[in-house]
Amino acid sequence: MGHAPRQQSRTHDSGVRNGNDNTTGSPRHGCLLRHRKGKNTASSQAAGGEFLQRLGERTTDHDAPSSLATRDHQLTAWSEWGIPDKSKFVRLNALFQPTLVADGESDILMPAKNSHLLAKYLPDAQLHIYPDAGHGFLYQYAVKFGTEVNTFLDR
Repeated sequence: MGHAPRQQSRTHDSGVRNGNDNTTGSPRHGCLLRHRKGKNTASSQAAGGEFLQRLGERTTDHDAPSSLATRDHQLTAWSEWGIPDKSKFVRLNALFQPTLVADGESDILMPAKNSHLLAKYLPDAQLHIYPDAGHGFLYQYAVKFGTEVNTFLDR
């Protein structure tokens, strides 16, 4: 499997350079600020910087780290999702549970076209695509996304 070329990330007072958190040397949050070439906008970078500020404020009740097995299962799912078998989509028509499908318009890991496809085949899907955002849309639009999740769950 080939890898996409690494892109230089732009920052907005976040302490993140080239995909690395300079305070820890960790690459885990820098990817939230990186979009496809030409998609880094001031508002996108500001939203990413605001997320990093909020992330630093949380000092207790952290989520448990994912296991290697979880990582491997995610990689398998991502790989298979990129090679759609149209016959499997028919099975989605049988799912009548309300489903919230959300994505960033510039998501490189899970392209928005896949979210559109998923919502098309789920009979009771609500689709929300966030502009000027990538895979970290739920961090960049935390309040809006949280409100939409609560609205969805309350219906």
